[in-house]
Amino acid sequence: MEEPLPPQPAFAAAARAWSESTSANLGHAVLFRILEQLPNICPEIAALVAGARAGELRVSSTPEGRWLAELARRLLGPRGPGVV
Repeated sequence: MEEPLPPQPAFAAAARAWSESTSANLGHAVLFRILEQLPNICPEIAALVAGARAGELRVSSTPEGRWLAELARRLLGPRGPGVV
């Protein structure tokens, strides 16, 4: 039988804070906070996290870059780090 994990108040607070400061919806804020904690992430997600920390994410005009830009806009929110 499956059981939920115990609550993680610090994580919940960090996700809420990201949502409030960036205007990302709470679900996207939770996903961003999860991604930034993962130890082994693909280069694209590593770039997204690094861009968020730097305040700006630069992406290419390739299909992959456009995909990453759309994901970043959702996770970083309209008031969060820029996506160019």
